[in-house]
Amino acid sequence: MDIKEAVEIVEELKLHGISVVKESRRYTWSQVKQALQTLIDGVKVDEGKIEKLKQEYATQDNRATAYPIYVSVQELHCIGVMADGYSPNCPYGDGETKKRYIHYDLEGDYDSVHEIREALSEDFEGNELEEKMGNEEEINLGYIWTPVEFFLTIKGAEEYMKANKHNHGKLRTYVHHFERRNFEMRELLEVMGFSQSK
Repeated sequence: MDIKEAVEIVEELKLHGISVVKESRRYTWSQVKQALQTLIDGVKVDEGKIEKLKQEYATQDNRATAYPIYVSVQELHCIGVMADGYSPNCPYGDGETKKRYIHYDLEGDYDSVHEIREALSEDFEGNELEEKMGNEEEINLGYIWTPVEFFLTIKGAEEYMKANKHNHGKLRTYVHHFERRNFEMRELLEVMGFSQSK
């Protein structure tokens, strides 16, 4: 008996009571017993998964962050051109500025002037190419880390990153703690038996 059949039997019993089994003889007592056992076994499997998750949560590297913690996967996103002397670190705090090069005859930005020369050489050569060179501009692009997903374990976050790397640019994990007044998450973790300290 699969879980779907077991649920169907139990749902009918909930709707009509035990008498439906006696009157219709649709289900024998052994079928009802088997349905209930199937559901109980399903719960045991889920409990096993939760126990493994709790073990991983309690023993993982918390990266010097107070428990209870959660892990976010963050992606590096460009927020635009930064004027000289400015940085994405203000107001975002954890950003990067990268020197990039642009050319008005090309789309996008490049790592170096050499890359621009290579891109232009696909359409221009000789004197025409040399005339085009010199029109490149160095710019500072600001990047910040933005949250993508969150997990209870670093392992879960890293598995997500591996499975979804084709959907994202540069990714990293970052460990946060649930603030002490986040009663909802702290109580949920406590009820489920997750470690509240390390």
